Amino acid sequence: MNVSRRHVPVLIIGSGIAGCTAALTLADAGHEVLLINAGSQLLDGNSELAQGGIIYRADPARNGGAETAGARNNDDAVALEKDILVAGHNYNYRKAVRFLCRQGPSCVDDMLIKRAGVPFDRNEDGSFNLTREGGHSTPRILHCRDYSGRAIMEGLTAQIMAHPRITRLHHRAAIDLLTSRHHAKTSQYRYEINNRCMGAYVLNEESGEPETILADWTVLATGGVGQVFLHSTNAPGCVGTGVSMAFRAGVDLANLEFMQFHPTALYEERSNRRSLITEAMRGEGARLLSHKGQPFMQGYDP
Repeated sequence: MNVSRRHVPVLIIGSGIAGCTAALTLADAGHEVLLINAGSQLLDGNSELAQGGIIYRADPARNGGAETAGARNNDDAVALEKDILVAGHNYNYRKAVRFLCRQGPSCVDDMLIKRAGVPFDRNEDGSFNLTREGGHSTPRILHCRDYSGRAIMEGLTAQIMAHPRITRLHHRAAIDLLTSRHHAKTSQYRYEINNRCMGAYVLNEESGEPETILADWTVLATGGVGQVFLHSTNAPGCVGTGVSMAFRAGVDLANLEFMQFHPTALYEERSNRRSLITEAMRGEGARLLSHKGQPFMQGYDP
């Protein structure tokens, strides 16, 4: 068995929106980045399947046209924070929610609109055509028809492929994280207080051989766990790889009982993945009906 070994400053496992934006941000900061994924291309993950869109800012016309842009943005951040806390039944980590609500729109501006050039839908006057999704009190969702995820990934992929500091490896399935306590050859490392991640073991699916990738910093961006359920709208590769590897490496895991699911999907016997029917449809006024044609969601969310 031939075991390949290499060292990189930054290893990113997963090539969805999280992995790609992390790679671009770190590469822009001057770091050499190795981005790996299990598919044959960057678009083989779950991100490209997203339909509805991504959270942005509410329409200024709805938030008081006489106010300054800064005041309107702050008001919308406060309103978004409230929406998220209500949707999370106030179980959320408030510090993280507040950071997301205040920093998120500018990240969308910088990374997706200005840099990746994602062609989000616009109105005739050139303003963004914002829609509403479940849990939002006002329209603030940027979208590109009903294939927003694919449009975002195409924009990010073009930037990834053009960046001189980012190397891509496909058909690489991560097996396990390398840690100082578990994988070190000398016992001295086991007495250290900090258990350090030093990279990952990776299966080269083309050769069938394992590879050792040593890294100064490792980023897990492997997506969700949808395929552990009988019915899922997730891509086939979403089997909880990142969560499993993190657990084996000794990472503290929390709130795993909270799983996002889409109640509207097209059931298809011949596929292990159910086609998503975007929740933006409900934001635009669509209703969920029982087999008798009766609306029933008020019994669960009055």
